[in-house]
Amino acid sequence: MSLPLLALVITVDSLRLCVTDATTGAPLLGATTRIDSAAVSTQSSPMTTACGMIHRPAAARTSAPSRQAPPHDLVVQRVGYRPQRVAWPTTARAERETLTVALMPVGARDTRAVGLAPITVRGEAPAIARMTAERSAADARRLGATTTHDLVAQLPYTNLRSARGETNLSLRASRREQVVVTLDGLPLNDPATGVADLSDLPLAALGSATVTLGADPLGAGNGASGGVLALTAGAPRVVSLGVGAFGQRQAELALRQSMGALLVNSALMHRTATNDFSVASSVEPAAPTTRRVNNDETITAATVGLMASRWQLTGLLSHTTRGMVGPLNVHAYDADRSVVNRALLRAQAVLDGITVQGGLRTMGLSYRDPARPEWNSAATSQAADLDVRGTAPWHRETPTRGALDLTWRAGVGADALRGSGAIAQDRARAFVATNAAWHRRQTRLESGVRFDAITQAGVRPSLSFALDQQWTPGFSSSARVTQAFRAPTLYDLYGASPQRLTITPLRAERVRGDLELASQWRRQTALGRWQVDAALVARETHNAIVWFPGNFGWSPANVGAEQLRGVEARASHAHRWSTVSAWVTRYDAMLRTDALRIPTPYVPRLAAGGEWIAQQRTAVIRLGARYLGDRPYTAGPRDAAYRLPAVTLISAALSHALPLGALRRHLGVFDDARITWALDNATNVAWQSVRGFPAPGRSWSVRITLQDPSSP
Repeated sequence: MSLPLLALVITVDSLRLCVTDATTGAPLLGATTRIDSAAVSTQSSPMTTACGMIHRPAAARTSAPSRQAPPHDLVVQRVGYRPQRVAWPTTARAERETLTVALMPVGARDTRAVGLAPITVRGEAPAIARMTAERSAADARRLGATTTHDLVAQLPYTNLRSARGETNLSLRASRREQVVVTLDGLPLNDPATGVADLSDLPLAALGSATVTLGADPLGAGNGASGGVLALTAGAPRVVSLGVGAFGQRQAELALRQSMGALLVNSALMHRTATNDFSVASSVEPAAPTTRRVNNDETITAATVGLMASRWQLTGLLSHTTRGMVGPLNVHAYDADRSVVNRALLRAQAVLDGITVQGGLRTMGLSYRDPARPEWNSAATSQAADLDVRGTAPWHRETPTRGALDLTWRAGVGADALRGSGAIAQDRARAFVATNAAWHRRQTRLESGVRFDAITQAGVRPSLSFALDQQWTPGFSSSARVTQAFRAPTLYDLYGASPQRLTITPLRAERVRGDLELASQWRRQTALGRWQVDAALVARETHNAIVWFPGNFGWSPANVGAEQLRGVEARASHAHRWSTVSAWVTRYDAMLRTDALRIPTPYVPRLAAGGEWIAQQRTAVIRLGARYLGDRPYTAGPRDAAYRLPAVTLISAALSHALPLGALRRHLGVFDDARITWALDNATNVAWQSVRGFPAPGRSWSVRITLQDPSSP
């Protein structure tokens, strides 16, 4: 009886492995595996996908049943993450199922729900009692996305604002400068503006996008008082060609290749659009409609990445030209042009268990007004930074007292700005942070502190505290209290309009407290997978830096206090061939200056959205809806005269797989060809994301995508 059982123990020679980020659940590319045993130790090349088959080497196998068969350990590691060691599965069913390994970023706060091991079988990822949402770029393309803007717009809780073509993100009633955007853990926010423009990031370069709501001073640094958008690198071998309404033409190419111990990936995008569309005129009775003129854009962007088991290099170059139309019915700027050039280079390496990150960023802005040369302006900014993080070289754990871990992080940086006239700004910064985490059974307690020192802003501490509790295998909850702050940027100093550089002294804004009480329920039944997330949130910001767009007489200014109270919820159900989900947020965001209370601009009290996705054989259908309640746009009481009206936007997409036939035989690199039709703002609603800057009405797009089968 023992021999057949023993034979099962030693016949598992391959299994399917998926690697994810333990804090966000996002898939991770570039992980390496090592198999250790008494007989052999082997190291793999970086994985080109987040999921793939791994095989036990012949030297580590036992040809005959034996109780002396040496144990095998599987070590999964990736640059910037803590290695994870797990015993090689010893049951035959492991060959038919998926082993998911969740890696924890070095120095990051552990947001995994306690009580669940980081390694799970059958593809179940660890639960996270945080308000997060994630979607892969491959899924987003199948669901109608043509740009990174579209990918992020498909996620719950997101509010994208755009006036002159750029794409900026708001999370949890924040301003765009209060959201940190990262690519494979490397920050993309420009130090001169505090924002990361998503419009010049190729969709083909991405693998997934994950939003996490709430301040994260320890993991993302100062400025992340609204939340974090974490982007990961993309899929291998993607070719995408598309056309759309308003003259849109776009081509994208992404390649990923494993070259021995090195993973090389690159992406290229070129997009043009005229964006001239007719809109209703509100101030010219004799002309009921007017046309956006010189609203075009041309974007060329390229990314390149090199990744080995212990180091990583990421680069981004982009060149963007845009016509700079003015507000609705204002044609004085119709001949103006803007040119923005960006370059970013980031590197990280693991040295004796310590992760070192460094980066260089530069941006050049040129604005030209042929009719008024005196309004011409130009600005350049450069920034450099160095970040070191690691885990304390000790770990204490007892059966009765639990385990205690300590992580630390430190960094320095500097940036310089030169603009038209006498505009100049040089700034140095440094920080240190530490985080202690204790966990025992189903309870996890964390506490951390970060000290930032920035020229002209002084030294500012930020505290963080979190308590996670796993009540049942499918239900968890968390309580978080954090602080954050944000120093003024170039945009804060002269953001009132591109033509006016008005310098206003500003103080750093300070999030005195960001509170979140969240819970998550998951259940797998015969009727499908159910999930419900909910959170109560509150935030208090002192000296909030607020600009009131739409009023060109205003410049950014410090407001005495900003108070946010709200509730967030999401529910989803997934079955074999369909998924339905819905989300809602209710925020009360108010600014207080002495005895005056006014609503925070552009924050809807009520926002909601939902989508239905159906997949049958080779076709995928998506129907989506998003509702934005009325939004105040200036400093004033709650009055219809100072609010943008509520709007409901409907979108639809149909994706159908195409037979490859001879193409597969001749090229041999693509195994998925797909054509996608998408319709945005299907009901042709006239609306404005920023007052005075109307969004186009109904738009369409058609895209053909060739993709490698090993894409995540």
